[in-house]
Amino acid sequence: MTAKQLVAQCSNIRKKGLLSQLEIDEVQHKCYGKGEPGRQVRGEISSPPPEIGYQAPSAIGEGSLSARGTDLKDRIMAKLETWTPRSRLPRLREVPSEGLLDDVNAALRTIPTATITDTNKLIYNTAAVISEMLGYKLNSHKGQYPPWRRRLEAKIKEAWREVSQLSELQKGTTKKVPKKYRKLSISEALETAKQRLTALASHLRRYTREIEGRRINQLFSTEPAKVYSQWQGNNMRTAPPRLETEQYWKSIWEKDATHNSNAQWLVDLRADHSDLPEQGPVTITVADIQERVSSMKSWTAPGPDMVHAYWLKKLTALHERLAAQMNQLLVDERHPE
Repeated sequence: MTAKQLVAQCSNIRKKGLLSQLEIDEVQHKCYGKGEPGRQVRGEISSPPPEIGYQAPSAIGEGSLSARGTDLKDRIMAKLETWTPRSRLPRLREVPSEGLLDDVNAALRTIPTATITDTNKLIYNTAAVISEMLGYKLNSHKGQYPPWRRRLEAKIKEAWREVSQLSELQKGTTKKVPKKYRKLSISEALETAKQRLTALASHLRRYTREIEGRRINQLFSTEPAKVYSQWQGNNMRTAPPRLETEQYWKSIWEKDATHNSNAQWLVDLRADHSDLPEQGPVTITVADIQERVSSMKSWTAPGPDMVHAYWLKKLTALHERLAAQMNQLLVDERHPE
């Protein structure tokens, strides 16, 4: 890291309040040593040790939060305690004010999380609370069908209504004509509406087949047995006898086999990889988190957690926590739930 980059990083930390003054003083004390403050130790700057675990700063309490910050914390905590299935969060048409985001980040610093899974839940529920405060409605039932299907079904329903109205008009039982068909004769309008209804229904069937084909292809690449079982339906074959199965596999796996461990391709492979250095420990820093989320598009389709990248950018109070918990996963050599 160059001197210019280091100065920019320090300025960013102070501007966004990523570290408290107590933490900054502690860092300066470690850099300068026990001697005179402001006396920098010459030499290369050593890399910081891995951040392990995270605890919410005890110096920030309820009393230091504003009235809106306290209200935000209460809402977020209430949201965390009531479990509901996740639905896709709405895309914000207007950007929240800086004051609101500052209060949200201040409230988040007082809410501890033990694992990265808990932090992900905190991000989602915080985004849901902000969306509700801005007037957006979160409807979990809309997640049953994708948006394209809901749009097509709404158009088909409208087309059915138009066909029904035109049929009644042709019979003489009503005089109401749909606005889009007023320039056509009754027979032409009815034929046009029927063709439109047929085209929309054909689109829905074609899209449904394509989606089902993609689902089967994806499932077949990971679990082909499930695809075969779905195709076979109830015509499943009975399982073979256990003794016969054991004898079959024992004849394969318990049979001793010898291989040429000194084959030339193995010798060449060992020689090519004998001088490769061992990978050093990986440490994820707050700067890594900020750099990665800043390059992400804010409102692209979210992943399974239903969290848009926008919230990862704006909830800066959780960047340090995410870095620490990711480092904890690396140390424990396990993946989150």
